[in-house]
Amino acid sequence: MRNKIKELQKKLNKLGIDQYVFKSFNDENLLLIGSPNITYYHLVEITFMRVDYINCPMNLWTSGIIRLATNDERKLYNSQTQIEDEDLMIIVEDSFGEIFFIVCEDFEFKFID
Repeated sequence: MRNKIKELQKKLNKLGIDQYVFKSFNDENLLLIGSPNITYYHLVEITFMRVDYINCPMNLWTSGIIRLATNDERKLYNSQTQIEDEDLMIIVEDSFGEIFFIVCEDFEFKFID
């Protein structure tokens, strides 16, 4: 899983993608889209599957980092999220250093050509 998120972050950095907004939440799946200029188009779609918990702004935000939570972060937010060992905790750090997160079972991403 770490390689998957590192691959995502590397491509986000390469394309200069730093603006995000949630597009939809259907059943248990949450769709996040991103772009260098989200007002006009998007270049990536990140789908979080079987979402258990969301701690993120629902409107546009700017972020340079999407990563897996550290063990300390998982422990810190455990009482709030009741995260299970098999759950992923995806951290999104905004441009001001605020930490937001999504708890899910899996995620996938695709880049739009």
